[in-house]
Amino acid sequence: MPDPRRSTWLGRQMADAESTTEWRLWGPRTGRLWEEPHPSEILATRSKPGQALGGLYDEMERDAMIAAVSIRRADAVLSLPRLVTPGGPRPIDRKAADFVRHLLGETGIDPEDAAIPDFDTALHKGLVDMRGRGISFTELEWGEIADGPWAGRWAPLRVYDRPMRRFLFRRRDLHVRRTTSEPPRAPELKFLVMRSGSVDSPWGGPGLLDRCYLSWFVLKHARAFWAIFLERYAQPTPVGKYPRAKGQGDEAKAADAKMQQAVLAAAESFQTEQAIALPEDVELVLLEAMRSSNGTYAEFCDALRREIGRLFNGEVNTLGLRPGVGAFASDKVASEIRSEAIVADARTLQKTLQCDLVAPLVRINFGPRVAVPDFAFDTLELEDREQLFNGIAAALAHGVAVPERHARKVWRVPALRDGEPAVEGASQVVPAPPAADPPPTEEIADAA
Repeated sequence: MPDPRRSTWLGRQMADAESTTEWRLWGPRTGRLWEEPHPSEILATRSKPGQALGGLYDEMERDAMIAAVSIRRADAVLSLPRLVTPGGPRPIDRKAADFVRHLLGETGIDPEDAAIPDFDTALHKGLVDMRGRGISFTELEWGEIADGPWAGRWAPLRVYDRPMRRFLFRRRDLHVRRTTSEPPRAPELKFLVMRSGSVDSPWGGPGLLDRCYLSWFVLKHARAFWAIFLERYAQPTPVGKYPRAKGQGDEAKAADAKMQQAVLAAAESFQTEQAIALPEDVELVLLEAMRSSNGTYAEFCDALRREIGRLFNGEVNTLGLRPGVGAFASDKVASEIRSEAIVADARTLQKTLQCDLVAPLVRINFGPRVAVPDFAFDTLELEDREQLFNGIAAALAHGVAVPERHARKVWRVPALRDGEPAVEGASQVVPAPPAADPPPTEEIADAA
C-alpha cells in the first residue's frame, strides 16, 4: 500500500487538461500499436476524422432523451441510503467505520453529508459514463485533513471526473497521456475506474451508447426531416391572385412585375402579421397540404425513444414513453425491471468504493490489522423489506443467531459511535408474527 505522504502524484492532479493530451482519431483504428485499442466499432467507424476518443459519445449525450434516461438512472442510485458497518467489535474497528462514514456520508440516516467536496457529483458522472461508455475515470487528490476531529488523517481532499480520451492502457495497465513526454503509469490509489460490459478489454464495454447508436442516429435525422416538414406543411401556403395588365409592351410587363412583388409581400406578411390590407382586385387564398398516409413523424420518433428507454432502464412505463393507457400490473412489473437496473449499478459502485477507496483509507490511517468496514447502498427499499424483517424475527424467536450487520441493514439502524448515547427497548428479542412462523418439521416434533 503506497504512502500518500511520499508519493509524487497522489497529492496533486495528474490528468488535468493542462498536463495531458487528448487522443484524436484519424482513421478506422481507435488505438495505436503500443497501446490497447478501444473495442468500440461505433467509435472506430462513426467518429469524425480528428474527433477526440469518445467525442461521438459526447455528441450522443447532448440528446435530451439519452441525457434524461441516463441521468435518471444515476440519480436513483445516488439517492439510496448509504450504510457503513464496522468490520469488527473492537473500539478501533468502530472508529475506522466512523472515519469512513465521515468521508463518504451515510445519507438517509445521518444528516451529515460526505466530507469530500463534490464527491457525489463525481460519482454521478462516473455512473453515467460507466453504463453509457463502458468505463469511467475519477481522479483522487490526496492530502492531510487540516482540522476537526480527524485532523492529521490522510484522505482524498478533492475528486475530479476525467474524460476517457486522456487515458490509455498498456498491457492492461492504466497510463495518462502526456503532451510532450512518455505517458506515465497511473499510480495505485490515484484513480477510481469503473467498468461494465466485458472483461476481455481493459476499456470494458461496449456501453449502452454503442447499443443505442442506430436508434439515436435515425432519431436525429428524423427530427431534422420533421422540422422541415412542419415548416413546409404545418401552415397553409398563401396563394395570391391578381389581374394581369393589359397589353404586350414593356409597360405591361413592368406593371405585372410590380403587382407580383406586391402580392408576394402581402403573402409573406400573412405568415406573421395579424392583419393585412389588399387592393380590391387582389385575391389571397390558402393552399392546404394533403397527405394520404396515416404514418407520422411523431409516431416514428416515439418508437425510437422507447427503444432507447428500454436499453437504459429496461422499460418505458415509468419514463412517460408508453403509448396508450396501461394497467396497474404492467406498471408494477415495469418498476421491478427498473429496480433491477438500479440495484445492479449500486452493487457495481459499492464494490468499487469498497475495494479501491474504503480499504485503502483504513490501511493508511489505522494500519493493516484494523477490520475494514463494510460500505453498501441500501437497496432494500427496492426489495421486500417486510419479508426480510419477518425472517429476522422468526430466526430470533427460534434461537437462530443473526449477523448484526444484516440486522442493522434491514432495520436501517446504524452502528453506535464511541461515546454516543443509545436508546434501548424493553426487550432485546423481537417476537415473530404468527404468520411468519415456519411449519413444524419432523425434527422439531421429535424434540417436543
